[in-house]
Parts: sequence; structure tokens; C-alpha cells
Amino acid sequence: VAVAVLVFFLFSVILHELVHTAVSRSGKRNVTLFPFGSAMPIRLHRSNPGRAILAALVGPVFSLVLGGVLLLIASQINTTQGLPGGIKAFFFALGALNVLLGLVNVIPGIPFDGGWLLSAAINWFGVDTESALNTGRSVGRLASLVLVLAGAWIGLTTEQWLPALALALLGWSAREAATIGRQRGLLSGAFEQMTAAEFMEETRTADAVSANDTVADMVREHPRYETDIPLPIINESGATIGLVSMAASDTLLQGTWANTPVTALMTQLSSVKALRPDSSLKQVLDTADTLRGTPAGNTRIPIIDNGTLVGSIKPSRLAAFEQMEQEFGMEGAVAPGGPVGFMGRLGALIPAALVVAAMAILGGIALRTNPADLRDLTSGGEANVTFSNRTPTEGSFVGVDNLPISVQLESARPISSAVILLDGFPLDTQMSGTDPITQTTLTAESAGLAQGPHRVSVKVVTKSGKSKTDEWGFRANTNGAGSPAESPTAPAVMQTEPISVTNYTPVLGGKVLAGATDVNIGAQIVGTAAPKSAQLSLDGKPLNAQVAPVAGTEGRFRVSATAPNVGQGSHRVRLDVEGAGGGRTTSEWTFQAIQADENNAYFKETGYFLSQPFLKYWQENGGLGVFGFPISDRMQETAQGTGEVYTAQYFERARFELHNDTGDQVILGRLGALIHPPEPAVAEIAGKHFFPETGHNVSDVFFKYWQENGGLALFGYPITEELKETNPADGKEYSVQYFERNRLENHPENAGTPFEVQLGQLGRQLYQQKYGKQ
Repeated sequence: VAVAVLVFFLFSVILHELVHTAVSRSGKRNVTLFPFGSAMPIRLHRSNPGRAILAALVGPVFSLVLGGVLLLIASQINTTQGLPGGIKAFFFALGALNVLLGLVNVIPGIPFDGGWLLSAAINWFGVDTESALNTGRSVGRLASLVLVLAGAWIGLTTEQWLPALALALLGWSAREAATIGRQRGLLSGAFEQMTAAEFMEETRTADAVSANDTVADMVREHPRYETDIPLPIINESGATIGLVSMAASDTLLQGTWANTPVTALMTQLSSVKALRPDSSLKQVLDTADTLRGTPAGNTRIPIIDNGTLVGSIKPSRLAAFEQMEQEFGMEGAVAPGGPVGFMGRLGALIPAALVVAAMAILGGIALRTNPADLRDLTSGGEANVTFSNRTPTEGSFVGVDNLPISVQLESARPISSAVILLDGFPLDTQMSGTDPITQTTLTAESAGLAQGPHRVSVKVVTKSGKSKTDEWGFRANTNGAGSPAESPTAPAVMQTEPISVTNYTPVLGGKVLAGATDVNIGAQIVGTAAPKSAQLSLDGKPLNAQVAPVAGTEGRFRVSATAPNVGQGSHRVRLDVEGAGGGRTTSEWTFQAIQADENNAYFKETGYFLSQPFLKYWQENGGLGVFGFPISDRMQETAQGTGEVYTAQYFERARFELHNDTGDQVILGRLGALIHPPEPAVAEIAGKHFFPETGHNVSDVFFKYWQENGGLALFGYPITEELKETNPADGKEYSVQYFERNRLENHPENAGTPFEVQLGQLGRQLYQQKYGKQ
């Protein structure tokens, strides 16, 4: 839409100038484009004042009418979605720009249309053209200076730096356009004073050719003449009746020259495109321009005085002047004259004022910029975050029981989210402090550890959108914290180089489908170089493992294998690694393989199980259509504020919860309120369903879905009015309304079907925000 608006605004600016041309009847014109318009002045000194006034007035009127029509069209499009929404945005932006163009051109100073209107009006009342134009230029210089200074003032005193920059640029553009107009006027005046006689080569009396001569006589009498020089043909009374050149003889066979009269090659004098000796250089250039591209385009221009050829102009002598005409747009000439008096000297201050304006605008931005923002901006691709007081510490030994994990953060910018991951698996992470948080402690707890090395990673995202990750490792063994000894089932580590194992598949304590023949087993090895060997074993049986570097990383390698026919029950995976330097490490973890039955449903689409009592609740309250697929295993989460630990499982559109005080009764998480905080109550609106409990109105289409698909129990009360929002799932804008536990979305493309109203994927959205996973 932006590109289309810019392109068509360029066309509308050209149309604006063509309207001037059509009304002023000035013929072909050159246009110099600027950011806010163009420079193509009206020929005031060649037009009567009445026509000049009309020509100046029609430009702003055209732009205002065009802008109004485009805005009217935009107002008739009622949607902002899809192609119609893009068309609405296009017409609105283009219309607004044309209205702005019309209003700016009302400024009563040259080069604005209002300036030409003012000059023409002054000329109408009897003031000479030169004085009228000087008045318009003086007001224009003052207006340009005011625009630049206004931009500087706004940039220094407010945060509206974009309008400030636009005003300063508009003032600069106006000055440049006026300067070009003045240059055109000066050059046009000079071209008007030079005549054709100053550029022509004279024709001698002896150059004449008799009408009774043949072509052979002409060639014999003018042996050294350049082929493009025009020669006059005279009759018996000495009057010139036409022109011929030596080049014309080349069109005949030489054997026919003696029998061909020269009049057969003659161009009648009445048909010759000729000029007078006192014709101005501007007329000479216009004539050369009309001949360009025709058979006569490379021949000399004849100069005729009282029916007699007195000379000719060679086209090559005009090249420098034609280039000047092209570069300065001579067609738009104005009366000569430069800045004079106080107003002229005032206009000379505009470049300096523009520099001051730019410094004021940039300085104003700098004065209002938080140094922390600058540090965050200059910290490269990462957020400016420091980590300290890691628990457990790097390289320490811990037991295999529950393990608290924590780290302290200090950020230059407020933190929007942070998560602790253990071996690539996100933990329920708590962040202390109140918003905006720049210093905090992250805490999480692991329910149990596999013996062997483990890797902790912390991902922090600031409100500027930048992120930073910190990693460290430790080891777990059955002998407890602080002891490097391993259990009998896990050989002691003989490590001479840093090697750690992370990102277990399946995850520690995870579930897979029993009997599956394609269960992926693997882990990620973190070291300085590719390991010499990596052996995976499942329940003591070696697997055919493959090792490959992890794309986009350095020092990370993925070891993976496919397990055949994983039977029901608990399974143990063991990974033995020998590093490039000879160091060895071993890691073990367990997972469960269970059968899908009435108590455990397996979803191959996402690879997760759904067990009782979550399964029953899912089946009895809308299933896939309402909640979507499960996108996580069961996990322990801690309630913000109360510190209560509860069991949760995420679905695409919901989060199921089990709390100690409710037993097996499943509760839906208040995801709507978590994603979008409740808005203040409003007044009841006629024709809608009003909920006095929260003070919000619900339209018929949303109320019908709410009532027919679970109502208060599944969705809760409305917490916002209906609003427009871009869906993060597909990037499209929809009419939505937030309820306590979900978001209802209106999909007009599905009107008349059961899918016209859909639930937002708030479960997936929150899971991604909290744990950094899809």
C-alpha cells in the first residue's frame, strides 16, 4: 500500500501541474519534482493577468477536489481486512496527501500556487510584472523561512519529530523550487536577448543557384560546399523560390545529373521551416527541437529575411544551450530578477535555518532519549543484560532429587519475559519485582534429575524486542551434592575437556506411544569439537546413532537414533560420549511408553498424551473444536501472587488446571485476562447483550456462540468491548472480544457456517510467551 501510494501521489503531482498547463495554454513544460510538489511556474509575463489568476487557482482546487473524492471512496469501504482493506488504506492515504498538497499550495508566496495567484492579482491592478513577481518571491522566502523555523521549534519543544522534520523539509523544498524558478527566469531572459544573427553563417550572393541550372551545373559550380548548407534557388527576376543542398544530389544516380533540373530537388520557400535574423535564441532552440527526429533534423536551420536566404545555423552550435535548457527547464521561465532588499537577504538565511532546524530536531530527540535505550540500541543484536549468582554454580555436583535453580538479572531496558530451561526443557519460571522490571531474580525448580551432566539456559527478552541467553552446566549423581563420585550404574567421568549433554529426546520423564517403531532417541552434545564417538543405548541395547552438527551453532552436535518397537513400560536411555580430546562422559534418563486407551489418548499431530481427568473434560466440553490439540505434557506451575503449585497442561486454545483444593475437578485457566487485562466498564448499548457483572456489551454473533458452546463455565464474562486486533497466528485483522478465559474472533469469510466465530489460540500464545516454545 505504501509503495502504491507513493507512486500514484507522484502521478497526482504531475496531474496537478498539467492542469496548470492546460488552463494557462502555455504548451509543453518541464517539471522539477520535490518531496512536497514540483516547480513549474506560470508564465506571468506572457499571460494576461486574468488567465494567470485562473491558472494559479486551478491547481489547489484540483488537488483538494481529488483528495476529497479519494477520501469519500475510502469512507464507503467498511472493512479493513484483506484486499478491500488494502484498497481502503490506499485511497485514504492518497486522498490525505492530495488534500495536504492543495492546502500547502495556498501559501501566498512563490513557488506555491498561492504566490503566483498573489503576483497575478497584483499585476491585475496595474502593477508591472517585475514588481508583482518580486512581491511573490519575497513572501515565498519569508514563508519558507517560517516553515523551517516552525519545524525547528516543534522538534525542540515536542516529541512530534516526524511532523517537525516534514515542515523543515517543506520549507527547504519551497526555497529550492523558488531558486530553480529564478534560475529559469535569468536564463530565459538571456536567451530572449540573444538572436539568430549571432549564431548564423552568412549566405553570399555567389551561393545562389539559377532555376535553369541542372544538378550537374550546381555540383560543378559549388565543388567545396558542405553538403548540409542550404543554397537559394532564384528565378530570372532574382527572387528566391526555394532551397536546395548538395546532399540532395546524392539521392540521384550521377549519370542523371546532367538531365535533371535543380528545381526537381528544390524545397519550395513556402514550405521551409525558417527563422528571421532577429529571432531570439529561445525561438531558435524551439525550432531545432521541432526538427529533431525528422529528415531535416541534422540539417542547418535557414535564416530568411524578406524572402531572401541570409544565412543558416549549424545544429552543433546549439548543443551547449540545449543542455542548459534541459537542465534548468527553460519552458517555465519567469521574468528576470533576483532577491533584493531586506526580504532577499532574509531568504539567504534559509539554508542556515535548515541546518539549525535539523540540529534542533535531532537534539530534541537526544535530550528525551533514555541512556539505557541507547545502550540497548548499541549492544548489537543482543539485549544489554548481565547475569550473576547462578544456582547451581558452573561445574558443581548435585543430587538427583528436586533441585532449585535461580539466577539474578540486571537489564538496561525493562524485561518483558524470561524463562529457565533445563536440558532444553522449559521450567515454570518465576520473576520477582513489579513492572517495569530491570533488576530481578529468576527462580524455577526441577522435579528430578537424570544422573550425569545437565545444562541450564536462561532466555531473557526486553521490551525493545531484543533477547539474550546465558548457559552453564552442572552434574547430578546419586551420591549427593558436592561429591564427584558416580553411582555403580553410571561410570565415573574422566573428563579432560568440557563436555555436556542437553536437550534430551524424549524429555526426562516424558511419554511416548507404546509399540511405535519410529520413536526418536537423542540428545545434544556441547563441546569444543566434534566427539570421537557417541553411543546411544536403550534399556542396555545399543542403537545405531548418527552424529551431526547443529545448524547455526558452534560446538554443538546432535546425536540421534530411531528406536524399534518400544514396548509398554518404563525405559532408560544411556549416552556415552568420547570427546575429541579423549575426555569421556555418560548421561542417563528415563521415559514412559504407554498404550492409548480410555484413560490415555495419544495425539500424533502434536506427539502428546491426554490423560484423565483432563481427557474426560476435553471430550465432554467441545474437544478439538473448542480446545484444540494438546501442545505440552503435564507440568507443575506456580500461581502468581499466591505461590500455589498446581498441575497444568496447555492446549492450542486453553490451559487445563488441577488444584489441591478442587481435587479432580478440571478448571480452565483465565487466559483471556492474562493475555488482555480487563478494560473499564462501559454503558449499556441498545441492541447488544449487556453483562452488568463486568460492564461490557456482546453483539448477537458473539453472544450466540458464547451461549451455544459452554457459556459462563467455559468462557467466563466479557472483559472488553468488541475491538479490532491483528491475529498473531495468521497476521490478519479481525473483530474480536476478550472473555475471562478466551478470545472470540469473527471470521466474516466463513459467514453462514459453524466457523464464523472461532476461539483464539490463546493457549499456544501464552505457552510461547512463557516458555519460548511453539
